[in-house]
Amino acid sequence: MELDDLRQRWQEPTAPEPTGFNSNVLAQLLARRPTGIVDVLRRNTKKEAVQTVVAVVLAVALILRLNYSTSGKLVASVLLGAMLGQLYYYYYKLKMLHQLNEALTQNLRASLHQQLASLRALVHRYRLASLVALPVGLVMGELLVIDKLANTHPLSHSLLAMGILLLVGGVLYWPAAWFVNWYVQRLYGQHLDRLESILRELNT
Repeated sequence: MELDDLRQRWQEPTAPEPTGFNSNVLAQLLARRPTGIVDVLRRNTKKEAVQTVVAVVLAVALILRLNYSTSGKLVASVLLGAMLGQLYYYYYKLKMLHQLNEALTQNLRASLHQQLASLRALVHRYRLASLVALPVGLVMGELLVIDKLANTHPLSHSLLAMGILLLVGGVLYWPAAWFVNWYVQRLYGQHLDRLESILRELNT
């Protein structure tokens, strides 16, 4: 439910003022422009789902085109499995957003706290999974490099490449982790913060 819907409900002459409701808070809320927070969350989720499919399909196609052996097929299988897992995550998140929208429309307070808490926990798990995916991606990259070097270069070259990748990965992990946290906050966290803030104001 957006703020214009909230305005319409409170303008109904027969609608009683809810318990604990602060008219000053409502006036401040009605002065704001409707934000479509749930719609933004839905749009960002669908956008991420499409980006995931495109990225994984391109990566798998590249791996197969470069004729990797067993390790390449293993990495491709892991990527496809991860994509299916992420698609289920996006489906589940969209389902939760639909339930959240129903809670906003049908009952302003009864189940809203629970829905927001569940959605926040889901986004938190997504953030943690993304952080774990960084070192996992590094390991898969090393497998591909070793696979390419094994047949044409001595073992020392493979070990050197592995060490360089580990060093570069260790250095880049922290800025990459910062970017993941910023990205998740930008796409989802800030909008959940706004929803929770509005709910706290209405409960004042």
